[in-house]
Amino acid sequence: MIYKPTVKTSIATPQLRATISNLIYPLALIPYVRIALTVEWFSEDAGGVASHVKELSERLLQRGHEVAVITNATDRPHSTRARVVYLEGPQDPFFKLNLSIGISKGLQEVLRKFDIVHAHHAFARIPLASISASHSLGIPSVLTTHTVTFLKDYDYFWTFFSYSYPRYRLMLSRVKKIIAVSEAARRFISCFTSRDVVVIPNGVDTRRFAPRDRYAARDELGLYGEPLVLYVGRLVPKKGVDVLLLAAKEVVRRYPRATFVIAGSGALEPVLKALVRAAGLERNVVFMGYVDQEILPRLYNAADIFVLPSVMGESFGIVLLEAMSSGVPVVATDVGGIPEVLDGKGMLVPPGKSRDLCDAILRLWEDEARRERMARDALKMVRERYSWDSVLGRIMKVYESVSIPA
Repeated sequence: MIYKPTVKTSIATPQLRATISNLIYPLALIPYVRIALTVEWFSEDAGGVASHVKELSERLLQRGHEVAVITNATDRPHSTRARVVYLEGPQDPFFKLNLSIGISKGLQEVLRKFDIVHAHHAFARIPLASISASHSLGIPSVLTTHTVTFLKDYDYFWTFFSYSYPRYRLMLSRVKKIIAVSEAARRFISCFTSRDVVVIPNGVDTRRFAPRDRYAARDELGLYGEPLVLYVGRLVPKKGVDVLLLAAKEVVRRYPRATFVIAGSGALEPVLKALVRAAGLERNVVFMGYVDQEILPRLYNAADIFVLPSVMGESFGIVLLEAMSSGVPVVATDVGGIPEVLDGKGMLVPPGKSRDLCDAILRLWEDEARRERMARDALKMVRERYSWDSVLGRIMKVYESVSIPA
């Protein structure tokens, strides 16, 4: 295995950042700590785990800590001020997992200068190898799991299945603390370990994603529609975008000027575009492809309704926070951690049911007072519960608990 750090450093030294941090945050639990964030995927189109790690790295740096992200080499890495260490090696063609032989040994060389290793994703090779490496080095590790089961109410099956892989259960026993991003994620990882798991949700930048003038955003982006319905995410089977397009066909029958904006890229894009052509929706569906992070907040601002039509495996859905923080009412499916995130502040529909999804979109569009009330209540909840200031404080308490001997 070959590893190489990128040249990504800030002007301030870690010691100077720590001094500034102590002035700004005099009650900080840990004045200065060296943290390694390990994650299998760190590209801008890799989904919520990569976004979480990127935001966490930025906020830890702001607090004056030294941070590095250890990940796979990728074509479109997230932009972060943190140092990034790329682990080069062969990757499998489906999940892009690093297949390097002796990866744990190589990670020991990378991780030995850190105080805490924070692994992200409980079922990927680099995070798991970093747990093994940190255990060998005597460095405390934290694991954040972002995964839920795709088989609802099958906890007994996963618990039984986990005992056929005792090595995995042993590895989880070496982690000092396990974090789950939702109660659904906590239930799933608890099938594989008897360790206590603390739930700390994903966070959102409530200053970056905030309500702004809808029509100014539409003029800027050249997007119009009545209603304008937005989806943001990867174009992969579990996201259910095909279900949304089937619902779009019914919405357009009643509102011919409706526009459905699909923001994201993925393997299903050609199939989805073919579905749009077959349904005669070329004028009503806009595929934006990958959307630059600078444009994304304005895209939310342009929308009347945000839809997350996932059919399975959705542990959280950071895009839900981004939409609600932007003042956009949400329709989503009742899968994984989505109901927890919405907490009654959005509309839930059964997964895979285009008719129910269509009806929810129409009911919300035709009831302006309900849209405004839903958006207002959701915005209040996000600012109180999911702002990064709140989430980071809870993560820092976990760091304190693993770094100070009992």
